[in-house]
Amino acid sequence: MFRVEAHEEAPFWAVVDDRGQEVAIIAGYLGYVATRGFSHHTVRAYAYDMLAFCVWLDKPATFLHDYVCHDDAPWLWRKAVFMASSHSSRNTN
Repeated sequence: MFRVEAHEEAPFWAVVDDRGQEVAIIAGYLGYVATRGFSHHTVRAYAYDMLAFCVWLDKPATFLHDYVCHDDAPWLWRKAVFMASSHSSRNTN
C-alpha cells in the first residue's frame, strides 16, 4: 500500500510504497514542482493527489514508470498529467 511521508528537505513530501521506498516518478515530479517555487502546501496537495492515483491504480510503483515517456501512453495517464499541470495556477506563496 502506498502512503505519503513528510521529509525535512525539499520537496518535503514523498509517496512511498509498502517497503518505504519513494516512487521515483512521483519523487521527480514533486521535486520539479518544489523547485518551481510552489508552496509547501501545494506540494503536499500534489503528493496526496498522486497517492490517490496510485491507490486507484492498485498496481506496483514500477507500473507508473511504464507510462512516462511513451507517445502511446493511455489516455488516462495523459489526462492525469494534464490535470496535475492545470493546477499550476494555484497560489505559489
